[in-house]
Amino acid sequence: MDPMNERPLPLAPDYRNACVTHLVPALLEGTEEPEWIPAAVLESDSVVLVVLDGLGWNQLGPRKGIAPTLAEMEGGSITTVAPSTTAAALTSISTGRPPR
Repeated sequence: MDPMNERPLPLAPDYRNACVTHLVPALLEGTEEPEWIPAAVLESDSVVLVVLDGLGWNQLGPRKGIAPTLAEMEGGSITTVAPSTTAAALTSISTGRPPR
């Protein structure tokens, strides 16, 4: 938290662990079980990946009343890529690679 303006500091991408770059590879391979992806998802025969641009895990919790179905889903927070633009994030989600 930045004491000057009381806003959280930006998070650095966690390219080795919970990051958007690992979404599709984890779903396709299903060999390891990251704690941020529920086991039931990895064991499924088919999965629908829904991307909500700009919606963060921490933003969802306080808004459970307006998005109850989303709020009930299991999982955990992940980081995005840097730069955190839509184009970079969507490319990394679909390719499994960080921007260069």
